Amino acid sequence: MDRVLIVSEEVIFASHVEKTLIEVGFDVAIQSSEAGLQQAIANFTPHVLVVKGDSAKLSSLRVGQALKETIKYQGKVILILNKNQNIDPNDINRVKMDYLLFEPVGAVKVVSHVLNLMTENRESIKNRLQKLADHDPNFRKQEENFIVSGKSVEQEMVHVTGKLKKDELTHVKSKEAIDPEEMQHIKADIEKELADNEALHHSKIEAYDSLIGNIDIDLKKGHKKRQTNDKQKALRKELLVDPGQEKLDSLDNDRRKFAVALVKKK
Repeated sequence: MDRVLIVSEEVIFASHVEKTLIEVGFDVAIQSSEAGLQQAIANFTPHVLVVKGDSAKLSSLRVGQALKETIKYQGKVILILNKNQNIDPNDINRVKMDYLLFEPVGAVKVVSHVLNLMTENRESIKNRLQKLADHDPNFRKQEENFIVSGKSVEQEMVHVTGKLKKDELTHVKSKEAIDPEEMQHIKADIEKELADNEALHHSKIEAYDSLIGNIDIDLKKGHKKRQTNDKQKALRKELLVDPGQEKLDSLDNDRRKFAVALVKKK
């Protein structure tokens, strides 16, 4: 996996990411609009697409949808969205993507996610990127223009290496080491978030179990065809004897609950 197509109309961002990818060993091409994207893919045959845009000319979500429904692209896709962009969950279901990132995003984060999609040469590329981050002042300056204020390139490299040197654990502005007490607060916040997520997961399972508790069906096996036909005949027979609006509302409500339970289970 060595060819990456950057789809972005932001020239400075695309050039910075392109240069970084080339430095660490990728073949790179840039496409600045949605028009001609299918031909660009056919000509370059990229393994990975990195898409960034939120305009009438180029939209990450529109490109993702086209890749799934029209172009039928078989490679990997990284979509980058504006951090303030309102997203309809239904739109996400219609797009092709392997990673969804939100701005601000620099070259380090892009390369780290490209690496996550690779199976070969990962260590050698990590080493090249580490050397670039350590020794190229122009790269560092350009990268820090794209990442969150208060973060350094070393802190961004955590996405690639998974660790941070103690003597580099600094703020960009103050250049002072992070206070141990502040680190404890950060750790506590992370642990709380993990605990909250686990509690939410359990509550979803309990809600699902409650919804399907009265359904007399083995969800692993389902009904046999004959059983299904018998159920349908019985239901039609029941409905032929005017059941009244209350009964129909009850049946509709049960169907909705069952559908919601199935969606949550997935």
